[in-house]
Amino acid sequence: MKTWGKSYPHCKNCTTTRRAHRARGYCTRCYPLIRRLEIIRKWDLNDPKSLKGYFRLSSTWRSDTLESVRVTRLAKVQTQLDYLQMREEQLTGEVDGLDLESAFNHIAARCNRRSANLFQGSSTFFDHNFTPEQKRILFRLLNDIEEACAYKAPL
Repeated sequence: MKTWGKSYPHCKNCTTTRRAHRARGYCTRCYPLIRRLEIIRKWDLNDPKSLKGYFRLSSTWRSDTLESVRVTRLAKVQTQLDYLQMREEQLTGEVDGLDLESAFNHIAARCNRRSANLFQGSSTFFDHNFTPEQKRILFRLLNDIEEACAYKAPL
């Protein structure tokens, strides 16, 4: 496992030290997303190789169509990076019932779309029945479950 060094004490995006350093100051979770951003920014209709692996180039594509797709894809990847950053902030900060409710709902939604709001309204229950330390432990365990699953952007 690559460790964090003097040049990069933590990930430049999410600030984690929990995951290994991958490259250029990013962790194993953020670096592939950073690379994807770089590749999308280089898309060029005049260079079909720059589009490889993303979609088939149609002969009817225009530059404004490509730009629309580029903007959408960039926003999606940036949302994933922002989510990783927010999640690390939650892991190092104070956890409340609403954080737990959201984490439970997020995992439930990944199991079954109809279960997306299964824990709606549970935040008060968590706040009244768990100590701050218990909430922090529970949140970290839920995070471990989520990280063990294949990554998907938040719903």
